[in-house]
Amino acid sequence: QLRAMHTGKNSIPSTKNKVQYHETLGYPFQRVYLDTIGPLTHVGIKGSTCKHILTVQDEITRYLVALPVSSLEEKTLLKYFN
Repeated sequence: QLRAMHTGKNSIPSTKNKVQYHETLGYPFQRVYLDTIGPLTHVGIKGSTCKHILTVQDEITRYLVALPVSSLEEKTLLKYFN
């Protein structure tokens, strides 16, 4: 349990001059971030109605892909990973 002592100064510990450790990843696409945007207004793309956008970003290269999707159901999203 941490207790803050009132010293008249900022009682939040400073991270200045402290060593910070970062995990080093081995290769691109080892770790990716997924997110969805929406619901949006209905947009027709290639014969289907898209209401959301699925984004996939690589942590190392920051490569970003945005894919239009019709729904956020599991079976719909899995089609983009095969």
